[in-house]
Amino acid sequence: MPRHQALRLVRPAFSSWCLFMAMEFPVGMFRKAMVEPKFPPFAAEIFGLVSGVFLACVVAYWFLHKGWFPSTRGGLYGIGFLWSIMTIMFEFLFFHYVMGHDWSSLTAAYRIDQGRLYLLGLVALLFVPMAVAQRNEVID
Repeated sequence: MPRHQALRLVRPAFSSWCLFMAMEFPVGMFRKAMVEPKFPPFAAEIFGLVSGVFLACVVAYWFLHKGWFPSTRGGLYGIGFLWSIMTIMFEFLFFHYVMGHDWSSLTAAYRIDQGRLYLLGLVALLFVPMAVAQRNEVID
């Protein structure tokens, strides 16, 4: 993908990611306050994964149907890649520097061998824009 085309992905990727984060934040608060105290840890992980993927699909659907996302495979995978990168950056920077979490607790979220599903969510983010576009037949 030429550089000028890649730069065109930044605005829709960033604006859609901000909307996704604005929707995900209250869901995360609900999970911490209501789901984690009442259910086993793995159930809370599943709740987080499913709700996150669902919200990403909602955002992708809206941006695709407004015409704000590219309709090419490369562009859609580019959006998903940027979503994943921005999420990783946010998680590490915000939760370390603002919330004061130590690095080891942040990296623990990626431990699938310990029942943590965060990494699967990041992988899902890579494919959500393309999957939603294919499902709704809006790919050029």
